[in-house]
Amino acid sequence: MNYKLNPDQLILKCGWHKKTIYYNQIEKVTIENLKANFLADTQSVFKVPGYAIGKVYYFGMGYIYMCATRVNKNILVIYLKNGEKVGITPKNLEEFKNILIEKAGLN
Repeated sequence: MNYKLNPDQLILKCGWHKKTIYYNQIEKVTIENLKANFLADTQSVFKVPGYAIGKVYYFGMGYIYMCATRVNKNILVIYLKNGEKVGITPKNLEEFKNILIEKAGLN
């Protein structure tokens, strides 16, 4: 997993997947402990213990596009204005969260 903070966007690289999130698209950023519903219809491209890449269905949250080294605990969830949610697992969750909040102008 690689998360790159550019001046106007966050670029997620997860294996062969790449996703760009512009800071002005961000509505909210939180750190969550989630519970995946592995029995639900999933659109995940790659999901094994310890990794999640693609869309995973979570109880109470719906689908979250994951680019993470964890599936359930301590996930930084980025809520976008279009209703999409993105989950990532940077090394320093709290610091990364604060940087995103600042760059998105949410503070």
